[in-house]
Amino acid sequence: DGELCDAGGQCLDAASIPGNVCANPLTTQAASETSGDTSIASNSFSVESGACPGAYGAKGAGSRDLVYRFEPSASGVYEATLTSDFDAALYVITTCDDPTGSCLGGADSAIIGDEIVSFAADPGQSYYIVVDGWSNSSDLYGTFTLSIAEPCIQQCEGKVCGDDGCGQSCGTCPGFETCNNDGQCEACEPEC
Repeated sequence: DGELCDAGGQCLDAASIPGNVCANPLTTQAASETSGDTSIASNSFSVESGACPGAYGAKGAGSRDLVYRFEPSASGVYEATLTSDFDAALYVITTCDDPTGSCLGGADSAIIGDEIVSFAADPGQSYYIVVDGWSNSSDLYGTFTLSIAEPCIQQCEGKVCGDDGCGQSCGTCPGFETCNNDGQCEACEPEC
């Protein structure tokens, strides 16, 4: 009936399992690596198709998942890397009640191996990193390692557009303007 039970057959309250719900998340931090196992979890999260930049199609509606709360100490672009022994999906959300509407990025590119998500984060905000199975119809689960790299500090001071040095953007130019090498928008002359 969908209940979680331990090896001895004792049924467990889903909220009592660390990482099974956002009210009781596991935690992680930059420059860390942690191991886990989604076989002890239930299916609490999923995202719809097109919701997560970097992840194609809907993810996780049929698979068990765990959630980690990440609270950065510095602004920057962080990289989360998931290595698993099952076909996993990884996504970063800001609101547990609305994973589809708050997804900052996702990855589901390897059948077995690394999933990597880069996301901009600021201190004072909680981010939720979800380790899930990719499938919407099969229950995919297993062991994994999740690591969070030190942040890349964006180089956007004095820039309104262009590369931030971390693989993201300082902004875009409106209309027919283009971004010059100094990160400033300028009119396109004589033609674009």
